[in-house]
Amino acid sequence: MEVKIVDLIRQILRSKKNIRDIEDISNIRKELIESLNQLDSLLYLNFMDERDYIMLAMTSVIDEFYSIETNKKNIYWDRVSLLFINEHSLGEKFYEIIDNVFLNKRMPYFVILTYYMCLSHGFVGKYYSEEKKYMLSVYKDKLLNILNEQYPIETVPITSILLKKNLKKRLFFTGAIICINVCLYMFIFYQLLT
Repeated sequence: MEVKIVDLIRQILRSKKNIRDIEDISNIRKELIESLNQLDSLLYLNFMDERDYIMLAMTSVIDEFYSIETNKKNIYWDRVSLLFINEHSLGEKFYEIIDNVFLNKRMPYFVILTYYMCLSHGFVGKYYSEEKKYMLSVYKDKLLNILNEQYPIETVPITSILLKKNLKKRLFFTGAIICINVCLYMFIFYQLLT
C-alpha cells in the first residue's frame, strides 16, 4: 500500500503545469483536488495516523508552487490546503514536522520520504529568502541520512528507486576524491625521488 501512496505522491509532485489563463487554473485546480482526494482516501483507509503529515506536505507544495505561478500572471490561487488541512502558516508547520522527525526518528519511512520529495521538488516554505536557502539542503541531507540509516536501500523498494541517483552521485564523488588523492601521492612520491 505504501508503494501505491508514494507513486501517487510522485505523480502529484510531477504534475506541476504552466498556467496560461483563468480557465486553465480552474482545470488544473480541479485535477489536483481529484488527485489529492484519491491520496486522502488511501491515507484515511490505511494510514490515519500519518494522514495529516502527508496532506500537509502535499498541499503546502501545491499551494506554494501555484501561488507563485498565479501571482506572476495576476491570477488568484484558491488554496487547496484549506480543503484538506485546518492549518495556517503551512511553511512553518512543514518544518516543525521535519524538526520532530529529527528529534524522534520513529516516523514511517513513506512520511519521511514524502517530505524529502517535497523539498526535492522545490518547496521552500519559510526559507524563501536568499540568505536562508542553504537550510533547504541541510534539511534534505538530514532526511536523506535518516532514510539511509533507518531504511537500508535493500529493504525498502521505494527508497531504493528514489535514492539510487543520490547513491550513484556519492559513489562518483568518492571515487573522484580517491583518484585525486592517489595522483597527489604519486606526484609527491615522484618529486621525492627526483
